[in-house]
Amino acid sequence: MKRVESQTINSTNKIKKRISIALLYFVIIALIGSYLRFMFVKDFGFFNFQYLLHSHSHAAMLGWVFTSLFILLLNCYLPNEIFSKKFDVIFWLIQLSVWGQLLSFAIQGYAGISIAFSTLHIILSYFFIYYFYKETKSNPSLKENHNLSLKFVYGALFFSFFIIVWSVGSGYNCN
Repeated sequence: MKRVESQTINSTNKIKKRISIALLYFVIIALIGSYLRFMFVKDFGFFNFQYLLHSHSHAAMLGWVFTSLFILLLNCYLPNEIFSKKFDVIFWLIQLSVWGQLLSFAIQGYAGISIAFSTLHIILSYFFIYYFYKETKSNPSLKENHNLSLKFVYGALFFSFFIIVWSVGSGYNCN
């Protein structure tokens, strides 16, 4: 009995830690956003406005929002898988890619390093979509208990996949 309680407490602490990472992104982007607003009043010359704006937007969507949704989807639909090796590796590599984007966009804007971190995030999000879909489809109890909500999640993941494909494709110049 103590082992089960210990595992539950350990899982709860891990989830809280991951939620705190998402909230840390929120605080960071709020501070960057405030600094961006203040730059209209007084520019200290520390950062290029456009570079910092790219850093801010990427950290907001991929750090705060994507990380929160990652945790939420796994916790709601696959609580036994949330700390499995595959999702754990994807989670931490996504965090690496977000921090890489946060720093590299602020320093150099759209350039080699920031694009590499963005590409890494895209690839990892595809792995997340694939494994999430695979694991939820192979779990018959989810289909019974969460059939309607899973259809909406699948729809969101489907559109997420194609929005990423479109954004990558729109950067290609046919001339």
